This record gives sequence, structure tokens and C-alpha cells, in this order.
Amino acid sequence: DIAAMMSARGRSCVVVCEGARAVGLISERDLVRVLGSVLAGATVGKAAELMSHPVVTIPSGVSTEDASERMTSHRIRRLVVVDDEGEALGIITQSDMVRAHLDAISRHQQLLETRVASRTAELEAANQQLETMSRIDPLMNIGNRRAMEEAMAMAHQRATRYGRTYSVILLDIDHFKAYNNTYGHPRGDRVLRDVGREISDSVRMLDTVYRYGGEEVLVLLPETAEEGTRAVAERILRSVQALAIEHKSSSFGIVTISAGLATAMPGADGVVPGNLQLLDAADQSLYQAKGQGRNRLGQLMYPD
Repeated sequence: DIAAMMSARGRSCVVVCEGARAVGLISERDLVRVLGSVLAGATVGKAAELMSHPVVTIPSGVSTEDASERMTSHRIRRLVVVDDEGEALGIITQSDMVRAHLDAISRHQQLLETRVASRTAELEAANQQLETMSRIDPLMNIGNRRAMEEAMAMAHQRATRYGRTYSVILLDIDHFKAYNNTYGHPRGDRVLRDVGREISDSVRMLDTVYRYGGEEVLVLLPETAEEGTRAVAERILRSVQALAIEHKSSSFGIVTISAGLATAMPGADGVVPGNLQLLDAADQSLYQAKGQGRNRLGQLMYPD
């Protein structure tokens, strides 16, 4: 009967109880031993004769770690789980413990992987933010010199590879040193921020803006020749004038800017002038604008 019950329910042992209290265990090993005796001619005994006893029990509220320690200390493979009244509730086997430990390890591993993934994402975001910040001028909130040089190098590479044209606008705040002397450096910094923002708002989506140095700002215009370059520069000058920032040391009475323009285009041999030549041409154009009274555009230059 016990063998049939274990087979039908797929169990490796049964608990023998008196009432609800466990008094012994019968395992597959016990049945094999009995069956061997039966084959030798012995009669089948009762459950009480086959069972192992006394039964080692464990309260239902203890942890799996405590259950595992109790199995190890008693050198047994099964524990009977009992309630507060000592009545049997079920059995924990070594196989159950192994599965429980494997599940716990798996959950812990998943938790660690989740934490590692989250931390990795945070670090990547922080690194990306630092990388972005390393290319931004903190005062004017536009690209810095490093970002400008990288962008211009890429523009030159594209122009060389695909035979394209690109331009730059070099801008300078007129009489900025006099403004600082008159109004102080804190207000001068505010002018730099306001002008930087106005320039950024005035360019096209594909254009990029960089602080060239001091009060000078450079605009890089990919895929742009003379007409487009001049149109963007004129819009920038009008936008800065519209700020109407007081400047008593200027003949215009407000803060204004001058602009130098230069375009790099492939020559007959397909060679595109280098960026140093392009910047030098833009600087010459800016010098011309200042020499003609400031608050204006210089002639667009083509570097050799």
C-alpha cells in the first residue's frame, strides 16, 4: 500500500503519523530493503515496523538556511515541517533545498545583473554628460574651441571627399573692452551670454556655434556658399542689434557686432583649402568690417 501511494503521487517518502503528529518516515530506501526481505521469503510488515524514527522536525517559520543546517547536523535527507502545535504540515527534502538554493542564487544573480545594468547606464549617461560638457563653453553655453576644431576638421574631410563647399562667420562684439571698463566684468559676462544665445537662435538647424576666444564667436555653415553665408550673418547682426543693450562707449549707443565671412570650396584640382587658411580669410574679412566702421559684414573671402 505504501509503495503504491508513493508511486501514484510521485513521492520519495511518506510520513507516518499518529493523529496529526509525525512519528516516523518511510523512504524509497526503506521500501527497497523490505522488498528484498519479501523476495527472501519474509512477510510484509506494518508501517510502524518499516519507518525510521524518531522524526527530525522543523517549525514552518524557519529559514531555508536553518533547515539546511539541521539536515547537515543530523545527517539526514528529509525534514518534517510542523506547526506551532507540533502537527505535521509537510516534508522538505534535500532536493527541495537544492532547488531553493538554486532559485535564491538565480534571484540574487538577476538582482545583481539589474543593479549592474542600472549602474552601467548611469555611468554611461554621466560619461556622456561629461563628454558633452567638455565641448561646451560654460559662460556662453555654445561650443568651445575644442569642439570647433573637431567640427571644422570633419567639415574639411567631407568637403575633400565629396567636393562640397562650407563657410564660416567670425563674429566680434564691437568695443567689448570698453564695455567692460564702463560697466564692469559681471555685466560684460551677461552680454556674452545674451549675445551667444542670440547668435544660436539666429542660425539654421545645420549650423553650429562656437566660442572662438574672448568676445569672438565662430559659426560653421556646412554645405553653404556666399549667398547663404551672407544671409545668416545679416540675420545675426540684426538680432544682436534688436537686443538694444546699452553701450555708452560705442558710437551706436548699443552693443553691436562685426562679422568676417569666408568660404572654402574645392579648386580646379579638387583640393579644398585648409581650415587655418579659412580662418585667416575670415579674420581678414572681420578686420575689414571693423576698419569700415564696425556693426557690419566684411567682404566674403575665398582662401587660396
